[in-house]
Amino acid sequence: MKYFLTASLLLLAACGFTPLYGEKIQGASAKDFFSQIDIMLIPDREGQQLRNALLDQLNMSGVPSQPRYRLHIQEIAEEKRELDITKEADTTRSQLRLRTSFKLVDLESQQTVLGRSVYAITSYNELASEFSTRVTEQNARDNAITELARQIERDLALYANTLEK
Repeated sequence: MKYFLTASLLLLAACGFTPLYGEKIQGASAKDFFSQIDIMLIPDREGQQLRNALLDQLNMSGVPSQPRYRLHIQEIAEEKRELDITKEADTTRSQLRLRTSFKLVDLESQQTVLGRSVYAITSYNELASEFSTRVTEQNARDNAITELARQIERDLALYANTLEK
């Protein structure tokens, strides 16, 4: 067992694995990179929720006074599909798909250094009570927005990991 564990650790170290959010040799980390990003306003209520989630994840120390990067996020597009339809033509399950795209602009060079599209798919039950259905739909929407924020954070962290190598 000791031999297997030792061999696994040696192989892991040899492959060049480094933690995504860990400190680099030069001392910079993804958190340092995140603290240099100014997040622009996003239209609509869902955009406001996404921006707030990103502010919580990226700008934990507050909004930067002199940012190096600016994050532009397009308006969130929402698509709703009925998944499960009964013989009586009633919907019992629906799917919600949210998608957007973002670009990260380096303010020194005014160049777009990163651009991606992200999407999240979630589903919810259509219940007999209209109020309950609206609550479950909003909960599904909130979960999808949280997932969009996680994907954007991950993409930014991966980009930060490529810097200064």
